[in-house]
Amino acid sequence: MLSEAEKYHGYARECVRLAGAAETPELRDKLIDLARVWMDAALTEEEAQERPARPSSPAPPPVNR
Repeated sequence: MLSEAEKYHGYARECVRLAGAAETPELRDKLIDLARVWMDAALTEEEAQERPARPSSPAPPPVNR
């Protein structure tokens, strides 16, 4: 099963492939821009996966009795 980052990289590659076959410069530019967005998303996802998981809130201090 592909990770989200791998999926996003694939989407970016597909945008670049389609840009190479685009009939107009405007369409090509939009597809390249979209590829950049997918690459940014992939990098963000990879960075999030590399960070260690942190608890959502710190544990309360122990109660002394």
